[in-house]
Amino acid sequence: MAAARPSEDQTVNGVLAVWNNCAPGANEAYERWYRTEHLPERMGIAGFLEGRRYIHMDGANAPASALRPRYFTWYALTSAAVLERAAYQARIEAPTPQTTYIMRDVFKDMIRAAMVRTVHREGPLGGFAVVARAGSGEAAARLDALFDVIAGRDEVCAAALWRHAHAVPEGAPPTSARRRPSAEERLRGGDRTVAAAALFETLSAPEATALIRAIERLIEGAAQGAADGPPAANLDSDPAPRDTSDCRVDGYQLMCRAGPAQP
Repeated sequence: MAAARPSEDQTVNGVLAVWNNCAPGANEAYERWYRTEHLPERMGIAGFLEGRRYIHMDGANAPASALRPRYFTWYALTSAAVLERAAYQARIEAPTPQTTYIMRDVFKDMIRAAMVRTVHREGPLGGFAVVARAGSGEAAARLDALFDVIAGRDEVCAAALWRHAHAVPEGAPPTSARRRPSAEERLRGGDRTVAAAALFETLSAPEATALIRAIERLIEGAAQGAADGPPAANLDSDPAPRDTSDCRVDGYQLMCRAGPAQP
């Protein structure tokens, strides 16, 4: 895979990344809203290029928590500035009745981040995504340092590194808003955010599982001051899940992929 790094004379691609859970018993309404209203609405906004929805590899019936969101969605944008423009702002400030219900009563544990794509490694579309999200600037720096090592592993078919479009000061409250929260966010009761995230696509569930373990070990090693992590031969030797503190790693299965609405 060839790495593409943006230069000053190129438009830096933006990403809107969302992690969330769903209220118990509301999955059917949630999925109907996403398919018939929300995804088409978002993809009809100028600057939204693609949307992908995922569900946690452990499935819809596995326990979910604020630290382990069941759903992950990301949108490719021409730039993060798309989220500041009138077309997008009009949607999030005037939600439809169905969106109002979903945002108020169904969306749970929302993590939302307007991101800048800083590194992108092209490759085939994978059916699984291993996503590492960094909750602090320090964790983001570790993720950045480890990105090339992880992206070069055999399991990875495509990869991207995203940085928060607006710097989040260390120790600041975990809110996604730079200014007054939008009407949608107020319905959700406030969102958390991340400083950075890295996405690694794989073609199979076993590859994703192996990659999760390898990333956890690398992050743990970096956090302990071993910047190079464990030797490559030992990365997969311990199958036990690990506490990666302010850098969480989860595996997701692709549910759908959508392009922009046609005129």
